[in-house]
Amino acid sequence: MATEKKASTVPANPAMVEFPRDEWGFTTELRKAGLQAASRIRGNDEKHKLFIDTIKIIAQHAIARLEGDAAALVAEIEQIAERDASALHRQFGITVAPAAEEKPAE
Repeated sequence: MATEKKASTVPANPAMVEFPRDEWGFTTELRKAGLQAASRIRGNDEKHKLFIDTIKIIAQHAIARLEGDAAALVAEIEQIAERDASALHRQFGITVAPAAEEKPAE
């Protein structure tokens, strides 16, 4: 069973592949491993499918992490705001009203 393949504008020569700019440098190892794994496919449809499925799982994992990390960050920011409001009240008797939630622009 052949894996669906689409015409690519990315060259087959790994030395010619251009990746998006990574100012943090965190995708360097992923790029190297991806090019190395791609070179081992050698025209084998099963290997190609496994490679694509693996990349899809990594992308789905990244989405799950992004969502989880974003939720954790929001919770941490809320805790900091509550702690700061409590400190203002204890030290200066100032009561801070909770921030109104911003509604996304429509």
